[in-house]
Amino acid sequence: MTINQANKRAMFGRIAAVINQHIVFFAGLAAFASAFEHFQNLLEEIDSAADEKSGELKIRDASEEMLINALMEVAPALCSYAKKAKLPDVKSEACITRSELEHLALIDLGQKAKALAELAGRYAALLGPHGADTHSVAKMNVALSKFLSAAALCSEGPKMNLTHAITSLRNLFQSADTVLSEQLDTMVETLKRKHPEFYREYRAAREVCSSVEQVAAPAAV
Repeated sequence: MTINQANKRAMFGRIAAVINQHIVFFAGLAAFASAFEHFQNLLEEIDSAADEKSGELKIRDASEEMLINALMEVAPALCSYAKKAKLPDVKSEACITRSELEHLALIDLGQKAKALAELAGRYAALLGPHGADTHSVAKMNVALSKFLSAAALCSEGPKMNLTHAITSLRNLFQSADTVLSEQLDTMVETLKRKHPEFYREYRAAREVCSSVEQVAAPAAV
């Protein structure tokens, strides 16, 4: 979640808690019961979508770091060999820094890793004197395979799981906002005079989160 989304999710939770503590006030109000059930279901879906997004990001980031570490065990050796053997094409591909790899987009990193893996396979037997061996090359190939599997979650082209999770999360927050502002808020207003304490608690839950968002979360949900 973004900071703004996390703050808003906390507010949603407080609103739900306040209503549940005073649910008896809404006995017999079918419209409210339906709206509140929908709201609580949306909160569960928000949490599920947030977990999905977070999990996929962690998988991708871990595999990316593993791949870059493995590439940096092989690329310098390839670069050194290419310089000594005077292979300009290999040199231009292999002579790359860690910083350059870290700044590549996912698709570009995958393409660069594939190219280096192909070159490493071709010259593996000659890389020993330059600081890499067949074990290093095999380790790089394993890391590449794991990275490509994880990168597929958020690669460009067809919409993958991560992109879906981000979009789904945004849409769920918008839906919960709509239910809250257009249904629950309106219905709670009808209890302002009859149950003033509940009304104050409800409005306080909304206002506290609003002030936090303004300070901590400039990004839009």
